[in-house]
Amino acid sequence: MLRAARSLIPHFAAAAAATAVHLLMAQGSNVLRQSVTAQGLLQRAPKIAFVPEFYLLKFLWPARLTIEYSLQGFREHPLPLAAATLALGIAFVAIVVRGRRARSLGWLLALGYVAALIPVMNLLPTHPAVADRYAQLALVWLVPLLLVPVVVRLPRAAAVAGVAVLIPMLAALSHRQVEAWRDEPTLFAHATSVNPEATHSLGNLGSVLWARGREAEALEVFARLARLRPLDFRLDYYRGVRALREGELAEAELWLGSAARKQGLDVYRAHMRLAELYVEREQYDRARAALGRARELIERAPSPGDDRRQIELSLLLLRDK
Repeated sequence: MLRAARSLIPHFAAAAAATAVHLLMAQGSNVLRQSVTAQGLLQRAPKIAFVPEFYLLKFLWPARLTIEYSLQGFREHPLPLAAATLALGIAFVAIVVRGRRARSLGWLLALGYVAALIPVMNLLPTHPAVADRYAQLALVWLVPLLLVPVVVRLPRAAAVAGVAVLIPMLAALSHRQVEAWRDEPTLFAHATSVNPEATHSLGNLGSVLWARGREAEALEVFARLARLRPLDFRLDYYRGVRALREGELAEAELWLGSAARKQGLDVYRAHMRLAELYVEREQYDRARAALGRARELIERAPSPGDDRRQIELSLLLLRDK
């Protein structure tokens, strides 16, 4: 058993590394929404407990996989969900306690599965997208935990036949998922086709299309997002950016002003663009006010990049105007 346990050390190390990367990304990208508190952990406890159950379900039924799922169906049935989560928790404890007493590896695999899911359990008050892809690491533990007890109890012929059927099916699913990850537009478009209410993926898809010069498509995507989230600023913002670029200052002010009154982690950009418009009109007091507001809002942004430096530089240039 000791030798087998030692063989699992690399997997524990990988889980620890994934957690460390999650923490570093969360800290470095400024996506920690608030400080970690015992009360906050208690409030997130139902979601934390649901994560192992959710990924177990996706493993048992690996159809229509994506990077952003709708949990509305689960929320509509809270009692069955709570019962299933409780049952899974009891089963987990039983596997750990009985497995350790029996000196089997089942309890180590169960602990490894939960440990590998730490980055996606939302233990920290971060945006879950930070660590979605790390959930695949949990399969290293889950597959042997579920399949080995079944395979060893089957007759040899049945086990070989089952594996012969299962491997091609999983290979086909893997090929389909690889195609979905071909590039960013394909990935986010796939996510929105699987889950039409995947608002994070809609926003990302629109931004990627805009950056690649596919502006008409991007605005269509942002319009879909606005129907789901009327207060999202991005549709009005990009309409304003286009009008500003074309020299339509009145129209640009209308759209950018509307965007600035809406919501979004990057809504500070609407104020930066308004400042550009006011400079163009030589309305320097209004430009300074817009930049001041952008400087306040940028502190909430997860990855402002060079925008913070640009705001400070613009304010410096406007000091004597």
